[in-house]
Amino acid sequence: MENVIAFDRTPPAQQINQSFPTVNTFDVFDSLIARRCIVPQSIFLQVALRHNYPMFVEHRQAAERSLANVPYTIDDIYRAFATLLNISTEEAERFKKTEIACEMESIIPIRENLQRVADGDVLISDMYLPVPIIRQMLLNAGLTKHVSLIVTNHGKSQGYVWEQIIRQVSIRKHLGDHPYSDIAVPAKFAIPTEQTLAWRPTAIERLFIEIGLRDLAETLREVRLSTWEHDPIYRRLQLIQLQYNIPMLLFATLQLVRLTKRLGLSKILFSSRDCYLWQRLFDAVAPSLEYSGKAQYFYTSRKTRIKPSTSYLSYAQQSIEEQSVVVDICGTGWSIAVLLQRLGLKNAHVFLIHQFPKNPVFEQRQQTPSEYPVHALQHTDFGLNVVEQCNTAPYGSVVDVKEVLGTPIPIFDQDSRSSYVLKAIETQCRVFEQVVALLQRRPLGRLAQLDDATIARVTEQIHQQWRKESVLWQLFAEDLQTENRGFATWLQTSEKSPTAA
Repeated sequence: MENVIAFDRTPPAQQINQSFPTVNTFDVFDSLIARRCIVPQSIFLQVALRHNYPMFVEHRQAAERSLANVPYTIDDIYRAFATLLNISTEEAERFKKTEIACEMESIIPIRENLQRVADGDVLISDMYLPVPIIRQMLLNAGLTKHVSLIVTNHGKSQGYVWEQIIRQVSIRKHLGDHPYSDIAVPAKFAIPTEQTLAWRPTAIERLFIEIGLRDLAETLREVRLSTWEHDPIYRRLQLIQLQYNIPMLLFATLQLVRLTKRLGLSKILFSSRDCYLWQRLFDAVAPSLEYSGKAQYFYTSRKTRIKPSTSYLSYAQQSIEEQSVVVDICGTGWSIAVLLQRLGLKNAHVFLIHQFPKNPVFEQRQQTPSEYPVHALQHTDFGLNVVEQCNTAPYGSVVDVKEVLGTPIPIFDQDSRSSYVLKAIETQCRVFEQVVALLQRRPLGRLAQLDDATIARVTEQIHQQWRKESVLWQLFAEDLQTENRGFATWLQTSEKSPTAA
């Protein structure tokens, strides 16, 4: 019986024999590799769709249940399937090949665990798929180490695999996901164990499944599992991108598109540097949101907006049209509105993910022009804005824009951030680009169906958790404070000198 140990004698404890080779052992499914679709039953649904056979799932499960008391393979399952449905062996074989193909296509690596496997280690799986198929799955997932692979139906859960293996090798540690067959049973043989739960959807991923965004949850989980960094700070940055930043930008994108449709706005300008990543994400998902307007990455900064050169004003005039919306991650909207007023625009808007309260220092210099509405996903206080820090670009801020033969050439300020911080930013960018690449192939069709109340609730939940991420303060607070002090000093100095425009 599954999940029951029944021995005639006390199971022999592992004896560490110096003459035995010492290895680590690993479970395979949900430990080294996982299914993109999270649950195995989803594989059967894919087979049903490909064969246009709605009852496939029930019949496939019934065929396997009929073999519960005997050892079996996938070949045995489909022989039982053919008998159950009274179909030919050839027809059953077609279903079997489709199932294997779907399994192959669904496999993703759990990189955190795969990188721990060494030459000579032993992989152990309770599974009905044959060894060559499982080896190919592992190879497709990136495992190139020379390992042994033991496959049985119930060898782990019933204990006989452990009893046999410790007679031949000493096990340093076994890694697996199942609390019984990977932890409790080997422990009875004095085998050290470690449980991995990486395959499970996180709280955020489960939240997305609950609100109907399973495709988003699966995409974020896939990139989470298939990436890894040994540096714990860099790894945490990857997870923050996947669990908080990318979802927040997706919800902001949806609301931004809705705003343009509601107000009849025809162009979106994503402000540098903070919208460096957002604009890439927008381009990937905008078609599925039926956005038909124009979108542009707009070279800008607080300095260029407040004290623009003649060449910068010319660039801004050509870029920002009437019925445009200028987008940024966070701020009061003051410097953007000042620029829009200088350009003499009559129908331009501002969109921020987080809007801060008005800054008395800025307002004393010049009151925020009221004719340019500021739309925001959320309103928050001053401080280290977590969204801004997760979206900064790996280059300095824009200090001017020149033009050569109609082509704008941005001039960047010297970047004084440390090499460690710059590598952290590159780490954020890489994992972000992986998600964008997947979203270009898997559009989020159900995203557009979310109502405003759900978006407000979910983004607030995300932001509350996000603000607790102390790693962002450790990495970025000092640079942000230095930048803000520098801007304040520049602002005071610029008041005493004439504008260049």
